[in-house]
Amino acid sequence: MRSGPVGARIHHRHVSRIRVPSRLGRPPRPTKPGRRDRDGSAEIGHNRPLNWQSEDRRYHGLLLRKLSEMAPQFVEGAPYWVDLSAADVPAAADFYCRLFGWEATDLGEEAGHYTNLTYQGQEVAAIGPAFNTDVTPQWITYFKSNALYDTTKAIEAAGGVVRMPPMDVFDQTSIAQFTDPVGAEFAVSQPKKHTGAGRWGDVGSVCWVELHLRQAEPSVSFYQRVFGWTTRNMPMGGDHEDPYTLLIPSGQDDSFGGIYIDDQSGQTPRWWVYFGVEDHEAAAAKAVEMGGSRLAEPMSVPEVGSWSVLADPSGSMFCAFTPPN
Repeated sequence: MRSGPVGARIHHRHVSRIRVPSRLGRPPRPTKPGRRDRDGSAEIGHNRPLNWQSEDRRYHGLLLRKLSEMAPQFVEGAPYWVDLSAADVPAAADFYCRLFGWEATDLGEEAGHYTNLTYQGQEVAAIGPAFNTDVTPQWITYFKSNALYDTTKAIEAAGGVVRMPPMDVFDQTSIAQFTDPVGAEFAVSQPKKHTGAGRWGDVGSVCWVELHLRQAEPSVSFYQRVFGWTTRNMPMGGDHEDPYTLLIPSGQDDSFGGIYIDDQSGQTPRWWVYFGVEDHEAAAAKAVEMGGSRLAEPMSVPEVGSWSVLADPSGSMFCAFTPPN
């Protein structure tokens, strides 16, 4: 395996100041409009190349501090929930609860023993029973839609495949699951009473989602057609020719995730989920102790954070990410 779900260390240098989930409100910027970089070359804002040597470097830390003060208010097209299908739900829940300090609540037989996971009383994810035990389970990212049936039609028209047609989940939400044109699985949800995760972008919750592909097209065009995302390419440097692509909901400035092109690993395209932890090294050691595995060497970028690439005992892959102090 290559450098892990983040793709390459260099990418975090480019996305550090906009590496936050998209919300209705944005945290205050650390600079006033019109203020210029130390070299006087450009105004600080989103419509210019990022300068890692300037105040871009400090912006990341401010955003991470602000995240815990903000209640998630997810815009349409942004990720707002994740869940895992497991052959043994209690065992999977026990693994992640011990790893991340979560608490599990089985919603009962009527709900198919779908199990909500909370951190400090806030919902962060869930685990449900797997209906196909012949494949390795994976974390599924749910994107918000205000019109699920229209989104389903758009997905089919753009070349996606419906794996599970729209269905109501009691009075909580309506959901559907899909496969994009290159094989990456994802889901879409239209909120009702359940409006998504109660905690996002902080320790104990999802911090970032990332799509791993062998080539950019047709996936980039597919998601743009379906969700109206805008994108921004960042050079990765070194011998990596393909840029890293930031994903931004329509009408927003902040990126919720990215696309990393990995044409060497031969892995099936998939959405990766990053969970925030206080110490990713300790989390990795604990995961291995409980029967999980470390899939790559840990990585770190000063003032950005560090992460470990892991798999649970059933093989489901994820990342443990530690923000800077």
